[in-house]
Amino acid sequence: MPAINEAVHNKEVLAGTVYNVGSVRFTPTQGWVLTKIPFPAGSSSNAVVSKDGVTFSVKSGVWKGTAEELLNQIVKDQNEFVVEGKLVPVTTLQKVAGVAKRINGSDYTGLLLAYVDGKGQGVEVIVKGPAAASTQLEQPIADMIKSITFKPKEGDS
Repeated sequence: MPAINEAVHNKEVLAGTVYNVGSVRFTPTQGWVLTKIPFPAGSSSNAVVSKDGVTFSVKSGVWKGTAEELLNQIVKDQNEFVVEGKLVPVTTLQKVAGVAKRINGSDYTGLLLAYVDGKGQGVEVIVKGPAAASTQLEQPIADMIKSITFKPKEGDS
């Protein structure tokens, strides 16, 4: 396993690359760097890509509650950032409902998103980085968020 990790870790993402992250897929923007390979760990999986100090992290796993409850649990489980502003509803292109809030840390700004599909699969997305870089990369970040799709569960048609 270390050899595989070394082979793909910190490599630029090529155009059209799609990563399976547990129950979802997402397409990182070309030129971003894969800093954490998607590898399942128990009932969850995560992947991280970065560019110019901005990180885009996707984590998926089983979740029995709502998207708002998932976001609240994510906030409760960490002490790294401050969540600010109003809760904003978001929806994937597959019409999976989610919620988003702005986050701030000592030297970055960002976004926290949570989605839950109707089959008990939850997704956490954390985007954070320096304000100037985050602003310059708004479109690629939006494209990666839009690219998140839930995979059908075994036996679904």
